Amino acid sequence: MEPTLNFSFPITTYGELSQYSNTISRGRVRIFYKGLNRNSTFITDEVAEKLRKSLPYCPVCGIYNLEEKDFVDHGQERSESKIYGFVPLQPNDSYEKHLDEDGVERDYLCCDVLLWTERNNEAKEIIGKSQSMELYPKTIEGEWKKIDGKDVYVFSNAEFFGLQALGEKVEPCFEGAAFFNLNEVFKEMVNELKILNHSLNNKDNEGGKDKMEINFKLSDSQKHNILFNLLNPNFNEENGYEIKYSICDIYDEYALAYDYENSSYIRAYYTKNNESDEVTLGEVVKAYIVDVTEAEYNALNSLKALNNDSFEKIDEAFSEKDATISERDATISTLNEQLNAANEEKEVKNEENLTLSTKIEELNTEINTLNIDKNSLSEEVSALKEYKKDIEVKQKEEDY
Repeated sequence: MEPTLNFSFPITTYGELSQYSNTISRGRVRIFYKGLNRNSTFITDEVAEKLRKSLPYCPVCGIYNLEEKDFVDHGQERSESKIYGFVPLQPNDSYEKHLDEDGVERDYLCCDVLLWTERNNEAKEIIGKSQSMELYPKTIEGEWKKIDGKDVYVFSNAEFFGLQALGEKVEPCFEGAAFFNLNEVFKEMVNELKILNHSLNNKDNEGGKDKMEINFKLSDSQKHNILFNLLNPNFNEENGYEIKYSICDIYDEYALAYDYENSSYIRAYYTKNNESDEVTLGEVVKAYIVDVTEAEYNALNSLKALNNDSFEKIDEAFSEKDATISERDATISTLNEQLNAANEEKEVKNEENLTLSTKIEELNTEINTLNIDKNSLSEEVSALKEYKKDIEVKQKEEDY
């Protein structure tokens, strides 16, 4: 029996260069990784999060040299750039692994970009170019520190000013920072698989030739475009590329999307069939994005944990708990009243016992006094008896 090799490749598709409208195309960009980089600067987790939050509407820029027919660098004044597109309000940003040419795999912050490809021919050339992030000078804060024996500028604050397309002769600060699309990644992967398949099929084995069967399974990230099309059936030339929903994020059972018509958010539940690589749209319900601080968010998660890790009917659950607590409070109050009454009764008894003890002490004192008097009288009686006896003896002697 011929051995079969099965490969399942998770492929990110929401960054695929595709037609967003009649004049706009959508691509994706790798921007930066955390920690130390080749420019001797250091991006902390906190600053990375600040940069991430400043992504929406960040411009995609470049300086195109007509003679060289390529982009160049930032320019001396950094004011010569032309804007070719921007990052959308919902950037679909995430950290994605990328194997750089130096053989190191790094986690890059990536996001979608919208390019005016019909307005500017140069915009069509951005995909595949290296990228260099530009920071807004007024937001840059940090200090120089020694890291591994090197002087490194550690950012404490920064926001994006632009994402600059670089020419082939310009080396980016971050090795793998570049504008890309799924098609290029997919083509490279398929070419590698063809080479591997050819190698396996031409390898002589005792049992025959190995046969490789490529089995592409629908990854979670691939569901983005499918769900987008299901939620926006009029996104086509005939209907003017009408967009009703934009997808914010995708989870195991539902997609979170923004409803432009009603200016609200929705949950679009779906089911995924791995055998047929199909996604079926299910119930669509209204959802809410809550503006909370970190402390409030932690408090909400604590309540969620107490409610079987769900927010559903949490008010009812805690109303029942409040009722139970009220009942217990009433029981505790009754028991406290009984305890107070018992303590009062005990105090009365203690006072009565104290009175009895005092009376007993008085009686004992009186008894002691009487005993002393009794002893004195007994001594006097004994003396009188002796005296009487002496008199009787003397009288008898006189009679004789």
